[in-house]
Amino acid sequence: MILGISGFLGGILLASFFGSALSVWMVLFSLCGALIFWRGQRPVVILLVVLIMLGGIGRYSLAERETILQRYAEQKVTVDGVVDSDFRVTSHGGRMYVRVISFADGGRIGERIVVETEQWPVYYFGQRIRLEGVVVLPQADGTFDYAAYLKKEGVRVIVERPHIREHKTVSLGFFEEAWLGTRTILFNVRDAIAGGIRRAVPEPGSAYLNGIILGMREDLPSSVLDDFADTGTTHVLAISGYNVAIVAELFMLSCVIFIPRRKAVLVAIVAIACFVLLTGASASVVRAGIMGSILLFTRAFGRSLRPLLLLLMTAGLMSAFNPYILRYDVGFQLSFVAVAGLVYLAPVFDGWFPVPKHFIEARSMATATLAATIATLPLILYTFGNLAIYALPANMLILPVIPYAMAAGAFAGVLGMVSPGMALIGGIPAWALAWWQLHVISWFADLPFARMTISFPIIGLVVGYLLIALFLFRYAYHRENRTLT
Repeated sequence: MILGISGFLGGILLASFFGSALSVWMVLFSLCGALIFWRGQRPVVILLVVLIMLGGIGRYSLAERETILQRYAEQKVTVDGVVDSDFRVTSHGGRMYVRVISFADGGRIGERIVVETEQWPVYYFGQRIRLEGVVVLPQADGTFDYAAYLKKEGVRVIVERPHIREHKTVSLGFFEEAWLGTRTILFNVRDAIAGGIRRAVPEPGSAYLNGIILGMREDLPSSVLDDFADTGTTHVLAISGYNVAIVAELFMLSCVIFIPRRKAVLVAIVAIACFVLLTGASASVVRAGIMGSILLFTRAFGRSLRPLLLLLMTAGLMSAFNPYILRYDVGFQLSFVAVAGLVYLAPVFDGWFPVPKHFIEARSMATATLAATIATLPLILYTFGNLAIYALPANMLILPVIPYAMAAGAFAGVLGMVSPGMALIGGIPAWALAWWQLHVISWFADLPFARMTISFPIIGLVVGYLLIALFLFRYAYHRENRTLT
């Protein structure tokens, strides 16, 4: 199974770099060479992997097909749709995603677009609108490939400064209505909790708590965001596997008191799904949700999965749904390699630092942070060119506090929804925890040489991960030899 999923992912990656047609020829040429020099007894394995790789190439080719609205590039259209995201105020106006349902004069579309508009009026998620404007194809801007970025969001075209009006008669199918209704309820719950946190905790603490609990980081001042970038702790503001694990654990602990463990697992999986949708369902959150759900399910029913298989299954499922994340979604890539580091590097570091049993938890936190930092370092240097000198100590000081900050912040948010007066008192623990983490980040960011800019080419990325793989291979080899002797 590992070989098959790897072949599928490899086919998608080949097609994303070289195009579908050239990738097919590359795979077939490699197949001919492998069959000529193959000395094993089962060449059928090679044929099977090649077929799966061709399937990955085909999936990418299918995603690359021209959409309906791409055919109307530089033309004026009038379409009906539903707002499919929060409305973001930008330096140039307002921005939102819209799920276009149909042309105003009929004809189904079913396509997601970006709408660039004015800062006012503000549109809300689920609002049904009719817009009239010119379809524009996104272009790369310098080093930033905007078209590739939008592809991973399921978007191919932009409509700039359209005329927009509410249009309540936009017709959706039964399942579309149910899906929209579910997401609208979750978004309303999210906004209510965020408002409760704002009433309970002063800024910038409330903005920080909304970031780590709900993935809403728009209210954080740019200076605070710069401090997180300088200290290599920006990942804290992005909902990830760590946050999902905290949510799953809280629901498991709450449910096992009242219902059997297997039913509690199902409740926790539903809670994870709701949390993923509540926080915007970015690729890294979806990855964490899928991995967490599979892990909970297999453990509850007495089965276990190899970590590598679990990682590949998650990547395979997500890539089958959206083949662009493998190459273009940096958040997904960072979360993927971070988990791989936790799985394979952290146990190595644990063995290097024997400690008394009272310090095992502290050692685990330190080695996990070190493993994730090393695993993501080559990708961060290649993608952003920034080296955060104090990333390790900064992460070690704030990561242990995050579960308590999330729990205290959620409690403060609920109190803020019920009684603003009670929230001011109940929000004190959340404020104190947020204050501590923000001040730790600010202190490290103010130290000399907090962040260095480094030119890191793609060969550095490849060599970096080859060195990590070589290190793990040699470690496993020496450990096996020690076991045999």
